[in-house]
Amino acid sequence: MYFTILALSFALLSVSSGKEIINITSEYELEEFLCNETHSLDDDIVLVLSDSITHRISNNVSFCGVINDTHSLTLTSESSKPALIQCNDSSTPPNSGFAFTNIHSLTLTRLVFRGCGEQLKRLAAIESINSSASPIHANFTSILTEGTGICLYAVSNISDNFARNGNAQIILTDITAVRNTELGNLYTQNFDYILLNGNSTYTNNYGSVFGISNTKVILGGQLHFENNTGNSGSAFMLTGSSRFILKDGLNATFIHNVAFTAGGAIYAYNDITSECMFTPSTDGSNITMLFINNSATYSGNSIFSNNLYNCSTRKNFYPVVAKRYYHALSRGTIFNEIDDKQLSTVALKQVELFLQIIGMLLPIL
Repeated sequence: MYFTILALSFALLSVSSGKEIINITSEYELEEFLCNETHSLDDDIVLVLSDSITHRISNNVSFCGVINDTHSLTLTSESSKPALIQCNDSSTPPNSGFAFTNIHSLTLTRLVFRGCGEQLKRLAAIESINSSASPIHANFTSILTEGTGICLYAVSNISDNFARNGNAQIILTDITAVRNTELGNLYTQNFDYILLNGNSTYTNNYGSVFGISNTKVILGGQLHFENNTGNSGSAFMLTGSSRFILKDGLNATFIHNVAFTAGGAIYAYNDITSECMFTPSTDGSNITMLFINNSATYSGNSIFSNNLYNCSTRKNFYPVVAKRYYHALSRGTIFNEIDDKQLSTVALKQVELFLQIIGMLLPIL
């Protein structure tokens, strides 16, 4: 499994003067800094990694931890070529990975992570659990991770009001995630929003590519999801107060995605608000979402959501109006004459009850 991340950011951050620069030129020097003890940074630090060696994380540690609630930490290659970080690639715990706790400012640029994560805290290759007291600033650019498990596990513990005031965001631009065979790729919780932009591709992944809770999802750019497989929503699984906002110019394609239960491509269940699950940021006239040959075992071959119709938006969104909108949005790939099972609002509890009834009847039959 490998997946390439080009520009994953919580907020724009640049390497500037006034920061302490440390050149990492030997194989185990990075491990010494990150892993052998937990650091509380006393200054803004830039670690410049040589691109001519392999930077090894060899110990069977739970994680390489940096506590940073005041200053910034940057890991970057010394040149335009990526620097390679090789973890122990262990398949049994404990094993190595990276955790950045109470993060204030984090930048990772032009790095390759290989064998990092595995079963580290929900299979997280890079974990960020954020402070309850300060804004979140991070910028991931040109990152390639090779291994199994979640690439990013980000949980913001800040208050709802703080998050909604725009202090906690994730921005992902030009991402490729391919052949992730364990769980999902990216999990985020309690952020103001996560923005997907640029030209991104997600193919042949197992588990929902995005697991998102209590976070608005802004979709823009060219997004392609194909041959992903998950339990509920192989591309997106949204819970809590999460919902989609569609940017002008969005062109998203969902092809041959499969869910074992509901929502072949998208599962989105918001049990907190009545806001519509899909809302255009403007008039929505230049937005395209194509759904082709997606399937779910029980409900919603393309999309399962409880807030598709009779939901709150800028204007009345009754079923007839909603169906016309989704038909236009998908360029006829949902609500067409051949297949009217692409969208579903059937509650999953009803599906579970049906399965229980079938289970009770089978011995009798």
